[in-house]
Amino acid sequence: MDAQKVKLFLLVAKYRNFTAVAKDFSYTPSAVSHMADALETELGIKLFIRTNKGVRLTEEGNKMYDSFLSLANAQEALLQNAAALAAQHKHILRIGTYSSIALHVLPGILQNFKQEYPFVKTTITVDDYMQEWLKQGIVDVILADEQVGDELWIPLLEDAYVAVVPENEFANQEEISVEELYRCTFIKSSEMLLEKYLDYSRFGDIIEVKSVEDNSLIFMVKEKLGITILPNLSIHHLPEGVKALRLKPGLKRTIGVSYDPKRASWACERFVRHIKKLTWA
Repeated sequence: MDAQKVKLFLLVAKYRNFTAVAKDFSYTPSAVSHMADALETELGIKLFIRTNKGVRLTEEGNKMYDSFLSLANAQEALLQNAAALAAQHKHILRIGTYSSIALHVLPGILQNFKQEYPFVKTTITVDDYMQEWLKQGIVDVILADEQVGDELWIPLLEDAYVAVVPENEFANQEEISVEELYRCTFIKSSEMLLEKYLDYSRFGDIIEVKSVEDNSLIFMVKEKLGITILPNLSIHHLPEGVKALRLKPGLKRTIGVSYDPKRASWACERFVRHIKKLTWA
């Protein structure tokens, strides 16, 4: 029995008039009457009593009412479940983040997230400047240090900065002062936090590198072109000939997740909820 016949029976019971039912279906009253005949034929019982004043249910029809109502509810639940399952294949999560986070933090997060939500399609965009991306709708969520704007930002972990220097320089040192750095050529990245930490005018020379890849700076240090400052997350597996020193005074950034709750998609909400449940060292 198709859903239209179930709907017809319930509407006849409600309106007691084929003309009113026809308006609901956008059919003619004659077409509705024929559908009612077909329903009675299919079930083998008389359901409707037609009179000059309208139509009403027979005794058998009244006895069948609860069964028709249960069937209609079951059909609606089936359609809702099917729609939910179909929608799962359309969920897209767009993430913006830094190179260091994309390499050393995000993979672990996504591995766990994908186990719970394997149907969510994920895209990752790596850049250093993402302040307006949420407002512009470029991404759904940002993993970075604190973003400028009205979006919600939730801190997750702290990441200290270190000086990256040639291995044969600053022998027997485990830390280095900013004053010592000023005597060197500085390989400048796009780390905005360094703008407040350093006085670039005091360096003898500066090599500016405009790249989202921190490895390019590290290999320039390896070639003894200068020194640089990078977050700890950027210096996993330093190549031979390069070492990292603690900074004095220290400098650190706080990594967090930023999103707009008012515009958050289903996938974004689940991703943020998943991140908040993780344990951060």
